[in-house]
Amino acid sequence: MLHSNIRHGSNSMKDVQDRRTFSVGSSIFRQGMAGSEAFIIQSGTVEIVREVNGREEVLEICEKGALIGVNAIAEDDQPRQNSARALTPVLAVAISRRQVAQRIAKADPLVRTLIKILAEQARGGDQRKSKRHKLSERAIYRLNGGPMMDATVVDISVGGARLVPELPGNIGDEVEIELRRLDPLKARIVGNGQGHTRICFEIDGREKQILSSYINDLMSNDSQPAAPPERLMDAEQAWAKQA
Repeated sequence: MLHSNIRHGSNSMKDVQDRRTFSVGSSIFRQGMAGSEAFIIQSGTVEIVREVNGREEVLEICEKGALIGVNAIAEDDQPRQNSARALTPVLAVAISRRQVAQRIAKADPLVRTLIKILAEQARGGDQRKSKRHKLSERAIYRLNGGPMMDATVVDISVGGARLVPELPGNIGDEVEIELRRLDPLKARIVGNGQGHTRICFEIDGREKQILSSYINDLMSNDSQPAAPPERLMDAEQAWAKQA
């Protein structure tokens, strides 16, 4: 699954009218099914998942501007390698293989060659993506304004995260989560079950930049044990003194 952030102004997209809406939890496309369309997310949040040995792995959280399902328009009648599911209400523009083929046919040979190379890179990147943003990072959270509790973040992006163990809440509940060295982040539960909870962050542009830097730092130091949030450190030190 290749996705990219692209700018699609009125001139470049004026002939694309196939806009579709997806409710929370609905499928945009499914793993194993043949596809002939890609989608540009215009609003909302989408999770990309892959089923492996009967268990789902969250590969990526995509938001406005992301292009998802691009392999379906680069390959003829190949089954999709991942599934896409709406975490929030989603508005997306569908782009068909036919539309792309018409434009490629009008392109010069160099452009057609570049497109072929990019499609091959998309397939290669898809095989590696399951390792992105996987971690085991301690955190503390507050559910619906309640007491602070411990959790472990097992994958994360600027769009959302997956926590274990499963939080004692319901879909739509508010979550305030604190990761080490970061101010608390607001989120909502968008999935609960099978021992884990998926949350979708409700953060602004500045917070996304800070979170992105935090994730990059985690990925570059994933061989080292992560330090717990400062509040957890204080609590653990106080407990150790009493012991």
